[in-house]
Amino acid sequence: MRILYILISLLFFGNILAEDNKKPNVLFISIDDMNHWISAMRDYQAIYDYPAYKTPNIDRLLARGMFFTNAHVPGGSCKPSRVSVFTGVAVSKHGVYRNPHTWQLAPKFKNRDDVSIMQRFRKEGYFVAGGGKNFHTYHPGSWDEYINTEERDPKDRAADMVLKKKFHEANKAYEIERKRQMKALTIKDKSKADAIKWGPLDCPPEAMPDAFMVDYIIRKLNEKRNKPFFLGCGFTKPHLAWAVPRKYFDMYPLDEIPTPVVKENDIDDLGQQGQNMAGGATHDFMVKSGLWKSAIQGYLASCTFVDDQIGRLLDAIDASPEKDNTIIMLWSDHGWHFGDKGHWKKFATWEETTHIPMGIIAPGVTKAGQKTHRPVNAIDLYPTLLELCGLEPNPELDGHSLVPLLDKPDREWNYPSLTTHSRGYNTVRTQKWRLIEYPRDNEMELYDHSNDPLEHNNLINNPEYAHVMAELKAMMPKTNAPEIVEIEKTIDSTQREILGKKIRGPIYTKAMSAGREAALASEPGQEHAAVDKVILDIITQAKADGAYDQSKIRTEMVGTNNKKVYYEKAGDKK
Repeated sequence: MRILYILISLLFFGNILAEDNKKPNVLFISIDDMNHWISAMRDYQAIYDYPAYKTPNIDRLLARGMFFTNAHVPGGSCKPSRVSVFTGVAVSKHGVYRNPHTWQLAPKFKNRDDVSIMQRFRKEGYFVAGGGKNFHTYHPGSWDEYINTEERDPKDRAADMVLKKKFHEANKAYEIERKRQMKALTIKDKSKADAIKWGPLDCPPEAMPDAFMVDYIIRKLNEKRNKPFFLGCGFTKPHLAWAVPRKYFDMYPLDEIPTPVVKENDIDDLGQQGQNMAGGATHDFMVKSGLWKSAIQGYLASCTFVDDQIGRLLDAIDASPEKDNTIIMLWSDHGWHFGDKGHWKKFATWEETTHIPMGIIAPGVTKAGQKTHRPVNAIDLYPTLLELCGLEPNPELDGHSLVPLLDKPDREWNYPSLTTHSRGYNTVRTQKWRLIEYPRDNEMELYDHSNDPLEHNNLINNPEYAHVMAELKAMMPKTNAPEIVEIEKTIDSTQREILGKKIRGPIYTKAMSAGREAALASEPGQEHAAVDKVILDIITQAKADGAYDQSKIRTEMVGTNNKKVYYEKAGDKK
């Protein structure tokens, strides 16, 4: 039945989007760390008791097509989530569980040139260009062209340098002011001040790296070519640091910013692993320092800055002759916590990490003002895009095409959303329920979102819901792939064992490169052993050669608490 539906939809939707044999273009917009507090989501989020942060342009975009009000992410942090979206493979299958993991070393991906959505579209004859943060780091094999966030249109380098200088001067001034403010704090432990940074910049919006990236994407949008395009537009904000032009801070007066609802003793009904995930030290710092509202202000300002840039993109699309033949997809790699359960950042499996803004505009398919409340996942975007563009489906993808929902938003939808944060930390989200499982001791959490949208009441020990838990448990991943080799972590542990401390420099860089080569050359499943050996050999030989003698090492004091960091003097610029 599913195969029949795919064939019918390929004929129907393919004809709509490929009129006169013209393939549709794609604008793929990813936003870093944007949670579900956009103003368009006001009716569907329960954290704040006031209008959410100002995103008129994202609202404008979502109103043009399908707005997924119950969209979630495949991973609980940047790289795992992005790898899954761009490859269509679930985190529990590819094993890229943490940001330091090099995804190309995963046994499922290594030494292949056909795993990313961009590689697929290049093979289908598309011009594929991108800028900013798409994959967590740049992957050259996926793009025909790509720019980093501080590059601009090369036609006017003098003007670019003026803007760059303004940004860097403003950023330096912000860092100096922040250090002054942190030093003035009277609380004893300031270590968490280094984890979350924010502050206004005295520079124009066009000097920001994300603005540079949008300039590039608009230029690519307007270029004439004889093939369709896939443009990956990756915003780095509102990722930390929340440092954006001052005018965005001014939009959110501190006395008008409420703090999230935080239930006292909220983690008392969690198991030990859940309590560990919640943490609490950062939240304690924010409350004791009096900076809770100020931090939220920085985040809201950063989100509205991004919204302005998306407005520029929409205006460029509207002025383009390709407007009616360009599919737009917008998504975020995960959300953000601001104190609920005592937790800050992402790195979790609760609603504030998984719930994101997401929308699709597909000319001739979606209709203005469409909404669906069915649970979906950003991993579904890859198979959806293949179907919308009339391309053959990829059987390796774990997501599900959302085209049926584009046709009928309230149709029955039996696919739950699955998010994985670290190996064995999984959560299933249906329209009514969330089940979280931890890797040890059969620890779980169960929340009823129809009555408890803030996830305050863990029902896992209530026998009345045993059947619900069993049904949701059956939807969890059957296996959890082993963690892929982490070269940086291997070097750090080897240096600590042999030298007693981590030391950065040319030898460290050499070990990173050699470790990567060893992992790629090894047989599947043998990556850890191969990397361990080559790094041990390099560090041991360097020590024997005297490269780590005390006279060749310098020490820097960094951060609010003056942490010692060690470097090889041989790596210093002359």
